[in-house]
Amino acid sequence: MAKDIDMEKEKCEESQPCDTCETGSTCSAKEKEDHEEARLAQNLFRIRNKIMVMSGKGGVGK
Repeated sequence: MAKDIDMEKEKCEESQPCDTCETGSTCSAKEKEDHEEARLAQNLFRIRNKIMVMSGKGGVGK
């Protein structure tokens, strides 16, 4: 999961998105994905109540 990321290895800025990071070009796609998940989890942790809205074309069967 996202907890396994070694931010110190790349001297990664945890608060920055990978797009703006100086070392972002040296990270693999998996590392970038894990980093973004860690940032999202950190941001969601601060929110007490969460409402998820899921939409899609559905409806009744015919």
